[in-house]
Amino acid sequence: MGCSGSAQVGVAGSPRQSFDQKYTLCDSIGEGSYGSVQLALTTKSQEPRAVKVLHLSRKSSGDSEKLSRAAIHELKIWKQVGQHDHVIELLDHHVGRSFYCFVMERCHASLMDRMKDVVRMPDTEIVRLLQEMLYGLSHLHGRRICHRDVKPNNYLLCSESDGHVGSVKLCDFGLAQTLPKRGGLLKGCYGTPPYMSPEMVAETGHGLNTDVWSYGATVHTLLFREFPFAPVENTSKAMKTAILQGVPRGKRDVDSAEAAFCRSLMTRDAQERPDVAAALQLPFLQLRPQQLALEDKPGDQQLALEDKSGDPTPRNHEQRLDEGLPLAPSGDCSTQSGDLCRRQSSTSVGSCCNSRQNDR
Repeated sequence: MGCSGSAQVGVAGSPRQSFDQKYTLCDSIGEGSYGSVQLALTTKSQEPRAVKVLHLSRKSSGDSEKLSRAAIHELKIWKQVGQHDHVIELLDHHVGRSFYCFVMERCHASLMDRMKDVVRMPDTEIVRLLQEMLYGLSHLHGRRICHRDVKPNNYLLCSESDGHVGSVKLCDFGLAQTLPKRGGLLKGCYGTPPYMSPEMVAETGHGLNTDVWSYGATVHTLLFREFPFAPVENTSKAMKTAILQGVPRGKRDVDSAEAAFCRSLMTRDAQERPDVAAALQLPFLQLRPQQLALEDKPGDQQLALEDKSGDPTPRNHEQRLDEGLPLAPSGDCSTQSGDLCRRQSSTSVGSCCNSRQNDR
């Protein structure tokens, strides 16, 4: 696994057992302006882990403070989320003077990485996958936590055997927030534009059902290999305008069970939109395999959009428009950084499919 001679994190002075005593860092999964994600082995049992390290010392004092606040926020939310079969578990964390370490369970890939596999899965497997995606959301919503960045990159496959897609788990709680204690809606604009709900884009206030819209957009992207909305201009602004206006829609707005499922999830009125419990009861998830109209599998249509320079942005690189704010500490284990370790680029930051907004 490439663990010999690995660098030490060095959490000297910690009252807890130091990171270097508990884990051996292995291969680097990714590097970025805010830190790195590496594979690691536990010292005692040699079990694999994924470790996200945020390097505060690499930033200016102002950026370092923002990064620290955001890391503390995610840690708080992640602890509130707790354990669930379909949520990535935070196993350990270490805090030093100049960094944060988040230790999580190791996974194999994100749904974005396995998109080609998803559309070729047996119908029963597709239904199982879609149900498990909702189970993770249901767990968060039961704790009054709104994820606010549901998308294919934030669902991980954590076990694979016999060529089958493994269990699906929700990750990345950097933009998640609990609902106000006294009721009401959350404010601001958060998430990744192609998956944002109309109320999120309009900044009229959002609740848990904004995640249901984003889940519907995610399902649409997985099954049809295209975003629900397809603006001609390749910018975040154009994508948001298309979402607000409801046009232009993607080519797959067709009369099929899966298209009807997506339309139900993406009901424009948030109050009329099904919650997670109702989504699990929608007809598409209740159909027998032979009733599913999924035999018309789409081909390898590229989801990448081009920026103004003409350079394609890979569909699995969802870079963000975060004005110096950190990228959340989770992601898949082949790129298990969430989007932390993907450097921002001046040539691709405007791409509507490659930006994540954080107005916290």
